[in-house]
Amino acid sequence: MTCEHLIGCAEGVTHVREYLEMALFTREEMTGALEQAGFLVSCGPGGGLTGRGLYTGRIRQG
Repeated sequence: MTCEHLIGCAEGVTHVREYLEMALFTREEMTGALEQAGFLVSCGPGGGLTGRGLYTGRIRQG
């Protein structure tokens, strides 16, 4: 996805283009990746700002 921004200030307007790569992951893939990174993971249905679920993680101790 390409996002284009116009940033205005006293000196003028700057055009910035940023390229974002997006992907879809299953719940198992997402929790597995977070666990592999060292987090204790929980995922609840619904929640979050969009109502599509919310992943939370805590750093494992030890």
